Amino acid sequence: EDEDDFNTFAVWGNYNGNQPVFTNQEVHRSTSQPTGVWDYSPSKSWNMAADSYVFSAYSPYGVGTPTVVNNLLTSLTFDSNAHPVDLMLAYTPVMKEDIGNTVVPTFNHALGAVNFTFKLKSGFNYVNTYRVTGVQLDNVYTSGSFALNNDNTITPSTTGTPGKTNTITSFTGEAFTISQAMTSDYLFVIPQQSAVATLRLTLDVNGESVELTKENFSINWTMGKKTTYNITLDPLQDFSITVVTTAWDTPVIPDIVVGSN
Repeated sequence: EDEDDFNTFAVWGNYNGNQPVFTNQEVHRSTSQPTGVWDYSPSKSWNMAADSYVFSAYSPYGVGTPTVVNNLLTSLTFDSNAHPVDLMLAYTPVMKEDIGNTVVPTFNHALGAVNFTFKLKSGFNYVNTYRVTGVQLDNVYTSGSFALNNDNTITPSTTGTPGKTNTITSFTGEAFTISQAMTSDYLFVIPQQSAVATLRLTLDVNGESVELTKENFSINWTMGKKTTYNITLDPLQDFSITVVTTAWDTPVIPDIVVGSN
């Protein structure tokens, strides 16, 4: 995760299990302090007599509908088409011996991410210029609910009905060949498995738009994982797809101060 994309989060907090501290408080990168400093208003002070604190949060601020119990975030419903961003959540308990110290939440990815690479099949002499201009997936869930557990894990589930994702329209390169690929931007997706998704591609072939559709496209989108689909196109027949799944590392996030004594 690029730190430049991680600029705001919403936080709830209690001490002693039932005393509110933060309620949907927006925390953001400071515009007046050095890079990496987090800010909110009005400031809060620690209760040094408290036995424990708990904080729960999601980022970016305002992108979902929270469910709150005892002034703590317990789950978040999220529409990936309405908010094409990297959703992250964090649950952070603070024991008595750590009260008064800096709170450093560990945010975890709630979504998966997919992208696509395109090449032409080897063994032929291609005279046309091939360029990909759009990628969309259909018959997939684009909204979900994400339970935030007290061990700082996330339990995802799909909500609503299957439909179309946003279309990816940003790609590297001007054309793809046998040896040179075009690569799409990443699309953030709701974790899910399916064998009946539909992949829709839009190509530009010598200035003419060509639509390709692959039915019964299997997906296995895992929370916190990036999936790259390497697509080899054979204009004389069909296109074949291989899948490479790579780990999505936890983002490096500076210390986030949510209280001071």
